[in-house]
Amino acid sequence: MNLESGTSFALSKPKILLMTSGYGLLLAGSIWLLQMNDTSIRAVKSIWSAPWFIHGLGGLGILLSGAIIVGLIRKLLDSSPGLVFDGRGLNDNSGLFSTRVIAWDDIAGFGVKRVNQRRFIYVQLKEPGKYLQNLGPFRRASAWLNSFWVPSPVVITTALLAGRFDDILNKAKSYLPESE
Repeated sequence: MNLESGTSFALSKPKILLMTSGYGLLLAGSIWLLQMNDTSIRAVKSIWSAPWFIHGLGGLGILLSGAIIVGLIRKLLDSSPGLVFDGRGLNDNSGLFSTRVIAWDDIAGFGVKRVNQRRFIYVQLKEPGKYLQNLGPFRRASAWLNSFWVPSPVVITTALLAGRFDDILNKAKSYLPESE
């Protein structure tokens, strides 16, 4: 195990601003869909031209993009590091839902999963059920949903971190206890 005092990766404010801008555009488009009148929707003559569907899509877009924008603004104002590796374990604050410290003794390893063009680092836990029991209901549901895409309830997204993906992964692996 690497016993140095600790390594942290900061949250990248430019990346957060860029992502917030993108979700702002999605929010604007969703508002536009919600405000469309029924006549202009029906004029499209498509299977998607039902006003209830377009308005519902706009409402859903407003809810989701609005919630993500609020989370991104909270991250923008957050001065704590996005990811910390130290002697106690791993403290991931890189996503919109932060986790608490996961002790090195609970971590079996790290893996990489590619979803579309984005790579994620997942934490292979020795006892995932034990980890899930200690989460609140909303975070538990979020972690459980993660397990459909990756083989772990704990996923580190590097999208908001100041650091290269490979550097972060290599640093994480350097803290793992040596194999017997």
